Amino acid sequence: MAKRRISKAPDERRQELLDAARDLFVEKGYEQTSVSDVVAKVGVAQGTFYWYFQSKEEVLLAIMREVGTFWVRMLTEVAQLADLNAVQKLKAMEQQVVAGIMASPQLIQTIHLRANMPVHARLAEEMVPAMLPPLVAIVEQGRSEGLFQVRSPETAAFLVLQLAEARFDALTRSAGRSTPSPEAYLTFWEFLLRGLGVPEARVAACLAEMSPA
Repeated sequence: MAKRRISKAPDERRQELLDAARDLFVEKGYEQTSVSDVVAKVGVAQGTFYWYFQSKEEVLLAIMREVGTFWVRMLTEVAQLADLNAVQKLKAMEQQVVAGIMASPQLIQTIHLRANMPVHARLAEEMVPAMLPPLVAIVEQGRSEGLFQVRSPETAAFLVLQLAEARFDALTRSAGRSTPSPEAYLTFWEFLLRGLGVPEARVAACLAEMSPA
């Protein structure tokens, strides 16, 4: 008896393909996973895959967009917390992002493969504008608290994001193999706090409260 094909709504089928691809990228590695592997896991014809995605690279971009959307939502939620000062909010954001990297290092590392640099660039182009507003809000809060002394919150937020991205890229490449030394961790924060114009006495106090993530 022929196996009955189950019809699903387009959004549901697309998400099913994304979930299967994500699992396979983690289990087998991105380069070792083929489109045939993805459709076999879902139990659909190869043509179904190409109805939703043009290539495996497009699937990777869609998966990373989901990750980026989660991070934007998390940054926004942290920025809206009423019981934290600006430095504490930056610290909370960092902890959430690092936890996300360490939870799925293989998936996050995939975006840094040389062959996937165009995907990485597209993702950064899309996500940076979405990540800036909560950071701008935190910098503005820091100015009102007398913590940050910057002329332009927008420029300062952009520079914070670039510095954080460089650090997280380094964490991603080494995830599961090594962790930053306490000296490297505190150097990152000292550089960031001084760049935001935190008064000298407050820099020392902030660093004293921090422990490496």
